[in-house]
Amino acid sequence: MKKLSALALVLILSVTTLQAQTSNKTSTASGSDAAKKNYPKNNIKMNIPGMILFNNYHFSYERMLTRKISVTGSFRLMPTKSVTSTTLGKKVAEKFINASDYNDVTASNKAYTLECRFYGGKHPGARGFYFALYGRYTDFDIYYPYDFYSETNQHYLIPLNSTIHGIGGGIGFGAQWLIAKRITLDWNISGAHFGSLNGNAAGKTDLSSLSEKDKQKLEEDINSLIDISGKKYISSTVTNEGVQATIKGPFIGIKTGISIGIAF
Repeated sequence: MKKLSALALVLILSVTTLQAQTSNKTSTASGSDAAKKNYPKNNIKMNIPGMILFNNYHFSYERMLTRKISVTGSFRLMPTKSVTSTTLGKKVAEKFINASDYNDVTASNKAYTLECRFYGGKHPGARGFYFALYGRYTDFDIYYPYDFYSETNQHYLIPLNSTIHGIGGGIGFGAQWLIAKRITLDWNISGAHFGSLNGNAAGKTDLSSLSEKDKQKLEEDINSLIDISGKKYISSTVTNEGVQATIKGPFIGIKTGISIGIAF
């Protein structure tokens, strides 16, 4: 009888231990499933270095579609400033603008970007390295006070105002980290896009005193303002009332930056 009681006690203790282990495993699995589901699905970000260094204001909103795929919409604003106010802008002007007075050129820019990201790594949500496909639409407003001297050395100042639109698509890659409970660091390492640009330029001023030869020379000069590998992308017409021009060309650009965000 004592042997039977001892055997029964061992069986009871074994069943109790097994139930406890099963319960712990179930609890752990439930906690793991909850962690996979309860991750931030929204992220609002701002490119702070770009604002400080280049006076560009870039805001974006990222929303998770699945555990590792997201969509991001962003807006960038560059207020009116000289195109040579930054080292990069000066280098671009020196390379592509065939004029010595590009320091007087001012420009403003707005850009809208829609991006789809594919994240790698084991962590759920917008964390880890990512590959991106994106499309971009942009507007440029450019003011160029163009100086022209006739054969008789008479000076004409032509206030060229241009509005240019660009649309294109590209690919990029980067990495994003959750550096605090709700703070993210998004490093857009590199991206490149290609598309088309088109726009118009106008410079209203009295050119009635110009000879036909001078008008033709002015057209040639303006047509040569944007020259890439020997190809010109401006077509102008000079009349007594001023200059009218159309702009058509490739939209080529790069995308990079560092943003700080709040995830929720």
